[in-house]
Amino acid sequence: MSNNIKKDLLCQRWVRDEDTLTEVIYRPADAKRRRGVTGFELRPDQTATYLSIGPTDIPEETTSSWEIEDGDTTTLQIRLDTGETQALPIISLEKDRLVVGKEE
Repeated sequence: MSNNIKKDLLCQRWVRDEDTLTEVIYRPADAKRRRGVTGFELRPDQTATYLSIGPTDIPEETTSSWEIEDGDTTTLQIRLDTGETQALPIISLEKDRLVVGKEE
């Protein structure tokens, strides 16, 4: 998939929709915010917002940045301002569906 990633498809708000044993499937977020969801919003300038579940089940937002790393597997790297990095190996990307491998 490496150089076939269309960054314009990535640049939107994605929420975690479902999990399999080996994959996590994200879908575009609808306009209203939902409780109990995680995800991220990627912007063209490579800034991002990471969404995690807060103590009252309302999403908390963390300022982040992102980039695509090519290698054996194309990986979406999300770097949170807290110093934590999420490495998400991209399996497939469509306008309405992003599938990544689970972190091991």
